[in-house]
Amino acid sequence: MILLTPAGPRKGPGFTLEKRDTTMRFDENKLTVGPANPETGLALWVEWEGERFDTPSFEEIREWVYDSVCETLDGQTIEPDGVAYNGCPSWLLALALV
Repeated sequence: MILLTPAGPRKGPGFTLEKRDTTMRFDENKLTVGPANPETGLALWVEWEGERFDTPSFEEIREWVYDSVCETLDGQTIEPDGVAYNGCPSWLLALALV
């Protein structure tokens, strides 16, 4: 049985359903974008929380745009405009493509 109580939990058997904000947020202050590649216009590298990642190929980025899934900087699979559970942004978000 689930009890929905506006005033908080009740004493006795049952559960209280609480609404929690589970939205992951991207902290732009943890991100440093390197110089642009003159051929593609994309950054050559991106640094997040002190770790540097080389920018994926243009073909990989194109796949992510069309597949509606994307990798984060540290290799997790998420939505193109998403942020992983640890706060790591997708490549498309880090490169300001979404």
